[in-house]
Amino acid sequence: MLSDSERRALDEIELKLASNDPGFAQMLGNPATSRVSRRARLVYDALAVFSVLLGVGCVALGQVGAGLVALVFAAVVVLARRARFPMLTEQPPMPRTGLIS
Repeated sequence: MLSDSERRALDEIELKLASNDPGFAQMLGNPATSRVSRRARLVYDALAVFSVLLGVGCVALGQVGAGLVALVFAAVVVLARRARFPMLTEQPPMPRTGLIS
C-alpha cells in the first residue's frame, strides 16, 4: 500500500503527464485500445510498404499502369493513416533533460 503522500505525488505526476503529453497519457490509460491502435498502425504500414514494392516491381517489369495504381494506393494508405492517427505520426521532438549525455 502507498502512503497518502505517495498517492498525492503520483496524482501530481499523472496530472503533469496528462497536461504535457495527452496522447501518451491516453495510450497508457487504456492498454487494450493502445494495443489495437498499434496493430492498426502496423497494418497501415505493412500495406503501404507492400503497395510501394508492388508498384516499383510493376514499373520495373514494364507494367507502368499497374505500378502507378499501386503507388497511388500506397499514397492513399499513408494519408489515411495520418488522418486516423494524427498525433502519432507528427510528434514534436522530445525535450532534452540532461540525464543522458
